[in-house]
Amino acid sequence: MSKKVAIIIFFLVVYSLTCQVGKSGDRIIVNQTVILNEYTKLVANAKAGDNILSVSGPNLNNNNRFPSNLSQGDLLLIIQI
Repeated sequence: MSKKVAIIIFFLVVYSLTCQVGKSGDRIIVNQTVILNEYTKLVANAKAGDNILSVSGPNLNNNNRFPSNLSQGDLLLIIQI
């Protein structure tokens, strides 16, 4: 097995163990005006590899767009703008 295949398999296994895709069930969007995104800002700098982020709005559900607040196993997208 090549190193590339082993690395891909490793990341797929880690991904499947750390987040629960579809944990809250499917969301059916009926019109184009539905806003799905929530965001918050970091209150302290984060370095690559950090396991903990300090944020100003930890529940990430201020507008009640989701069935529950942020919890362990939720999938997040972290971007730097």
